[in-house]
Amino acid sequence: MEEAVRRSVGGRLAGKVCLITGTAGPVGQGESAARLFAKEGAVVVGTDIRREGEKVVEEIRAAGGAAVFFPADLTKEGEVKDL
Repeated sequence: MEEAVRRSVGGRLAGKVCLITGTAGPVGQGESAARLFAKEGAVVVGTDIRREGEKVVEEIRAAGGAAVFFPADLTKEGEVKDL
């Protein structure tokens, strides 16, 4: 497992909000992006059709980062609009 994310106040993404899809995997690209963006100071908005993506967001917050999770099926227009 990757090392804990530590929020970088002066990071390259400080003051930015980043929407990351696929935070639950299975490949891990969304999870890795969420951790990296949080480390660079971004507020991470994670989304996935599977609730397991919420674990990544919780780990980011536990490490001092700012993140929220919204379960959504991005193939459904109504759920995308709710984001």
